[in-house]
Amino acid sequence: MKKLDNISVNLKVVSHTIIFEIKLQKKKFIIFSFITIIFFFLNSVLPYVFISSITLPPYSQFDLYQGNIAFFMMILFLSTGFFFSGIICTEYKKKTGLTLLPLIEKHNLIIGKYIANYILVIGTSAIQYFLMALLSFYFYAEPIPPSFFLSFGYLALYILALASITTFLSSFMPSAGSVMVIIIALILFGFSMIDLFVSPTGIEPLYSLTYLGNIISKIIYPEFSTMERYYEYPSGNITIRNWLFPSAEGALIVLTLYAIVFFLLGYLLFKRRQL
Repeated sequence: MKKLDNISVNLKVVSHTIIFEIKLQKKKFIIFSFITIIFFFLNSVLPYVFISSITLPPYSQFDLYQGNIAFFMMILFLSTGFFFSGIICTEYKKKTGLTLLPLIEKHNLIIGKYIANYILVIGTSAIQYFLMALLSFYFYAEPIPPSFFLSFGYLALYILALASITTFLSSFMPSAGSVMVIIIALILFGFSMIDLFVSPTGIEPLYSLTYLGNIISKIIYPEFSTMERYYEYPSGNITIRNWLFPSAEGALIVLTLYAIVFFLLGYLLFKRRQL
């Protein structure tokens, strides 16, 4: 009974932390939801309103999805970074007091904050996918394909992986701003620089979050399983293999590992860190 009581108490503490964190971050959620909607209309709707020669997208329903997802990925990087960059370090910099309350142990605190911010990022992503579904139905009047939901599932897993890495950085960095700088640099430059050395070997860059993210827009195609995942071209005496996107199984395994390993590392560092 004691164990059940402890579990019940922990669940209540986590749920209260989730509610508190969502209320605390609701302004960020509103801002990123607004940004998502505005950029969606600028990129996908307004061209067909103001340019009379454009009456229908010159591509298929699935191309429409892919284009919008690719455009949304940068917003996703920023939103995940903003929501998770201060998940731990702000507890120390701003002295919020949450880690001082005896009823809120560190594992309950980080789990509650992690889930709350994850819900908010998923919420902005759901808005994007909802708008994509509406636009697709307006242009093509076709039902939503099952691959649409599969793509969203991989997006949710990708957010988990990116959130865990951001949480890990937040566990030892001095401020949310420094975490954001590292995350943006890693996404825009870090993995690309590593690719320069790995690409000539022909090894699939499953370490790269940028590469893994391609699964989200590619798996939406019904013919995904038969699509070419790389192309090759000669360069001097060697043949360079350029990888385009990972397999469904490879992305699933690596993203899951990223999510679990970096969250645990972040938690362990948070547990050892003192105010």
